[in-house]
Amino acid sequence: MAWSPTLWGSWPQGEDRYHDAKAASAWNQEVAVLQAFSRSLGKVQRALANIPTYMIFDDHEISDDWYLNRAWCERVLGRPLGRRMVQNGLLAYALTQAWGNTPDQFSPGTVGARLLVAAQAWATPEAPMARPKQPWPRS
Repeated sequence: MAWSPTLWGSWPQGEDRYHDAKAASAWNQEVAVLQAFSRSLGKVQRALANIPTYMIFDDHEISDDWYLNRAWCERVLGRPLGRRMVQNGLLAYALTQAWGNTPDQFSPGTVGARLLVAAQAWATPEAPMARPKQPWPRS
């Protein structure tokens, strides 16, 4: 979202979110700043389109120890926070690199489109975290 205006949508008015006039006004001021920022991203996008950049998804996206061994898997994937961190890292990759590099994979009816719907559900702190189906062998 820091490089492209494509992902920025519309924002609700503060009055639609808050009954308190002061909170609504503060919301509207923050939205105005975000809208100004998002309007400037076309220039960033143009600059980056003309500068060679090389990015690829690798083990550094989340951890240098990504799936290093069974202990890592149990320690990270065996806890809600660890699973959430891996989920957020993979989602960050999908939204910032995969969607930008292969937008057709996010068209309606694709796996990418289903991921975008799922990401909306993950956006709340109360969102349930799916437990993996044993990604590592049990002995």
